Amino acid sequence: MTGDPWGVDEAPLVPPDTVAALPPRLADLARLVASGEARELRARDESRTMPRMDELPEVAALVQAGWVPFDGSGYQLAVLAAWPAELRGWVEDRRPKVVVRVWLDGRREVVPAYGRGDPYEEMCETAAECGLPAPPRGRVWLLRSPWSGLGVNVVVRMIWLRLEHDDSGPAAVLAVAREILAMTADEVWQVVPPEMRAAAEAWSAAGRSGEDVAELVCRGLHPVHLERLRAAGPVDEALTDAQAAAWVGAVASSEVDTAAAVERVAQWRELGVPAPDGDCRPWPLSDIAPSEARTWIQAGFGVDELETWLGVDLADAEKWRSAGFEARVARDLLLADPQLTPVEARAFDAVGVTVEARTRWVATGFSAAEARAWTDLDVVPAEARVWRSVGIGPEGADAQLASGRDASPPLPSGVAVGWGAMGTGRDDVNYGVVDPPGTRGSAAATGWDGIPDHLPDHPRDDLPDDGPVG
Repeated sequence: MTGDPWGVDEAPLVPPDTVAALPPRLADLARLVASGEARELRARDESRTMPRMDELPEVAALVQAGWVPFDGSGYQLAVLAAWPAELRGWVEDRRPKVVVRVWLDGRREVVPAYGRGDPYEEMCETAAECGLPAPPRGRVWLLRSPWSGLGVNVVVRMIWLRLEHDDSGPAAVLAVAREILAMTADEVWQVVPPEMRAAAEAWSAAGRSGEDVAELVCRGLHPVHLERLRAAGPVDEALTDAQAAAWVGAVASSEVDTAAAVERVAQWRELGVPAPDGDCRPWPLSDIAPSEARTWIQAGFGVDELETWLGVDLADAEKWRSAGFEARVARDLLLADPQLTPVEARAFDAVGVTVEARTRWVATGFSAAEARAWTDLDVVPAEARVWRSVGIGPEGADAQLASGRDASPPLPSGVAVGWGAMGTGRDDVNYGVVDPPGTRGSAAATGWDGIPDHLPDHPRDDLPDDGPVG
């Protein structure tokens, strides 16, 4: 394809020299990027909300003027390329480039991106597959709908629904987008999915249309649905349209299951569950029925604890709570060894094994006394497994290690085992050993080094997006 589909030489909707200063939250993230440091996130919701396009003051002003921010990454780029040029604009992307690093014990840190999470390379690949030149870098795109009665997101959703069973790639997205965007107002209304058309007509009869109800229409939500949701929750909590649409979308089992999803959300609200802050997909509590949650809440568990305890019997959760264990700590221990009891866990505290090391010792099937003995020899759980696999306990290892042999790592003499490393620490090594029959813990159950994917010191990076993270 020839020509310029991106308006490379088009001026931004707001000149860069006229934009307002970054708001406090973005300015704070910008300082963090400049420092190159990491910052731990205390609030879970904060860790799941990356800098949004509409946090930029100029974008917020354009939204008030009828523009809609549009994420052009991935196959969405094909939709962006098909959009009428006169209904598409951009501003400079001034958002601080950060990612949320999630450690496997649940800790979250926000760190400078340093190129991680940059979608530009993928955007260039998508453009090439569509026969288009590479798009400009560093833009926040904004769109207007070609039809006053249909919001931008409704039009985009129509495009994706037409492609539901098409796996031919971004070129097919581009073709369908061009087909729909070339329609007249009368033609396009004939291809709007029935549940969305019914919702749009219901809202039009109530005096609302277009961008004002776009998210509600995308979810097939009628005014009566919104009334049900708002009436079900606390009187002092205002449920926004965006929250209602996100929540219903998170629990809906199908595209046409709106009524059932509304009722499920209403039941959550009747239990006092707070509305989501922005996009809540995927919503962890979708895996638990409100009727089951009611029993937990009546037993004194908070909503945040329900997510942690998913898959665990209420009686077991109460047992660990009564023993004084915080929900996430207890859940980590049970993932390390489902047979573990609170008494066994407290035994590690009694002998002075740290909380961080305790879960590793549990995962590798050692008792508190054994963990203490190995720790005194400066042998970590991964290494202790090797000693145990050849029938040598702490006493025998002590004699061997005291013989003057300078072992690093401290493994049995004459024992050669394969290994693989998950990180840079001694306990990050996966030694190819076989645990004795009956060994408890996830190491024996999985046949690897016994470090479940929730344990600390193995971070991963969650990439930012604009809906939102995790």
